[in-house]
Amino acid sequence: MNGLAMAYGDLWDFHPTHWIVVPVNCGWNKRGLAIMGTGVALDAAKRFPYLRKVWGQYCQEAAAATYRRDRVDVIAGCLVRFDTASRCILFPTKPLDVAKPSFSWRLPAALLLIEQSAGTLAALRGTPLRDGSRVDRVALPLVGCGAGGLQRHEVLPILRRELDDNFTLVEQPASSSSKIVKEWG
Repeated sequence: MNGLAMAYGDLWDFHPTHWIVVPVNCGWNKRGLAIMGTGVALDAAKRFPYLRKVWGQYCQEAAAATYRRDRVDVIAGCLVRFDTASRCILFPTKPLDVAKPSFSWRLPAALLLIEQSAGTLAALRGTPLRDGSRVDRVALPLVGCGAGGLQRHEVLPILRRELDDNFTLVEQPASSSSKIVKEWG
């Protein structure tokens, strides 16, 4: 185990040889669909429209199972979800806005939720899923740093601590689209 790998380029170029991490919020709209309106989440929703229903329903079930009136941010219960058909991993970065679930996308990303999601992902890597497939190679963006408002220096230490060399962090370079892979020491 050498540590998290890094590549520069388009995240979707790693699909389908890698599972793709899709950063999402834990909310849903009036129709029960997840709000996946920007970044990698929007790309995934365009490629696999059914993901909005799958994630929205999952978030509603998780919220119902963990909801307590004295808790404003339901983080527990909204965990990483694997979708074998798309080879996408729905990775929560923004907690649920309990008062207005459809506004969850407006919340900032939460480092605690990213740490929880990364830890869950790392623990489940290699475990057989219901259809017999395994989560082996995984490509992910710098979760929480787009619409989530976090900075690279806040998120990178969490990802480096939680994830090993079976995970590739893919960043879009400012001036190049070529893939350059390197290991962090």
